[in-house]
Amino acid sequence: MCSSDLTCPIEKQLDLLALQLLSQVLMGHDASQMKKFFLDSGLCSQASCLLDDEISEVPFSFIFKGVKKNKVKALEDSLFDELSKIARNGVDPKQIQLALHQFEFSRLEINKDDGPYGLNLFFRSCLPAHHGVDPLQGLSLPSLFKQLRQKLKSPSYLKNLVKKYFLNNSHFVRLFLTPSTRS
Repeated sequence: MCSSDLTCPIEKQLDLLALQLLSQVLMGHDASQMKKFFLDSGLCSQASCLLDDEISEVPFSFIFKGVKKNKVKALEDSLFDELSKIARNGVDPKQIQLALHQFEFSRLEINKDDGPYGLNLFFRSCLPAHHGVDPLQGLSLPSLFKQLRQKLKSPSYLKNLVKKYFLNNSHFVRLFLTPSTRS
């Protein structure tokens, strides 16, 4: 099963960065808040999320594998219940800070694994430019992380993002795919 919500336009670089952080906090590893819940629930065998930040309107997808047909409704209800809990109670600030530190380090590190650093800078600037955004926005990661840290001082910041982009969002799709039994 896949639950995808159309979130922010690529111009909203701060919201995009916050959604990337939220994906790490909620589903980044097996002990992440939501991923652990779904893996322990028995509703699915695998849980992950995907944020496609390379197109003009950014989709955020929760992906569940190994879902039995009779468990789809329960899984969908559980997804909205968990998102509602986060919108009410928030996320452990310690988990946010840990994920933010790791995320910031990975995005700002000069690393040869992703290719030549100059080429990485080029792609960071040309992608926004391709969508009509100032190319310098793609290069302003240090200032974006500074803004994000300021926003995260308010406990309601991530709660409001969850409400805006997942709970009160009418631009979504839910897919359930089953393999064909024909050979």
